Amino acid sequence: MIVKLFNPITGLAGANGTYGNPKGTNGLRGVIAYTDRGANNVYNYTAIAGGVGGNGGAGHTGGGSGGAGAAGVYIVSGTLTNEVGASIIGGAGGIGGLCNTYLGTCGAGGAGAAGVHFSSGSTLTNAAGATITGGAGGAGGSYEGARTGGSGGSGVRASICRRGR
Repeated sequence: MIVKLFNPITGLAGANGTYGNPKGTNGLRGVIAYTDRGANNVYNYTAIAGGVGGNGGAGHTGGGSGGAGAAGVYIVSGTLTNEVGASIIGGAGGIGGLCNTYLGTCGAGGAGAAGVHFSSGSTLTNAAGATITGGAGGAGGSYEGARTGGSGGSGVRASICRRGR
C-alpha cells in the first residue's frame, strides 16, 4: 500500500515528573509521531517531529531525570521516502529536575532521539533538499551550590538508528 503524508505531525510530549521528598520522579518518554507497521511505501511531503521528553521533577535531595525524546518516524518494515522540502526531526530530551538542597544531586537530562528509527529489512530514501535530524539532548538540572548537576542527554547525530535481529 502507498501512504502519503501531507499534513504536519508532532508526537505528544512525555509527562513531566513530579516533586518528591527525597527525590523527584523522572519525566516520561515522548511519543513517536508516525509509526508504520505494515510493509508499506511511505512518502513524506511535510514536517514530522517526535515528541519531546518530559522534564524531571524537582526533589528535596535529588531531581528526577528528564525523559527521552521519541523518534519522528518509526518504520517496522517497508520503505520511507523523505521528499524534497520535507523534514523529520527526533524529539529533544527533557530537562533534568532541580534539587533543593546544597548536597543534593540534580537530575540528568534526557537523551535526544533519532529522526528516523527503522528495523532491518526497511529502506530509506532521503531526497536532495530533504532533512532528517536527531533531537537535542536535554540539559541537566542545576542548583546553585548543588554538589552534582545532572549531565545533558546525548543528542543523536546519526539520522538513522537500525535495530538488528
